[in-house]
Amino acid sequence: MLLINKKSGFTLIELLVVIAIIGLLASVVMASVNSARIKARDTKRISDMRQIQLALELFYNQVGQYPISGGGATWDDHWTFFSNCLTAGTTCGVTLQ
Repeated sequence: MLLINKKSGFTLIELLVVIAIIGLLASVVMASVNSARIKARDTKRISDMRQIQLALELFYNQVGQYPISGGGATWDDHWTFFSNCLTAGTTCGVTLQ
């Protein structure tokens, strides 16, 4: 009777090939996830800009002018106007949705 002692298992070469394939697949997945993050960030920026545009349009419709920009006394007076409204408990007729 002839006994054949065959060991079952993986060779070192097979394990290295599998690890290389898994590494390659992982890098492809990470690249696609990174591009999705970039697109999501760009979409968020566009949405934020549209919200700012809408807020400025609503402000103009209710106050009759755009918010004053710049520095110095004009800017301070602008914020003083709104801080007085908030202190009084009103919104000075400005409602943003």
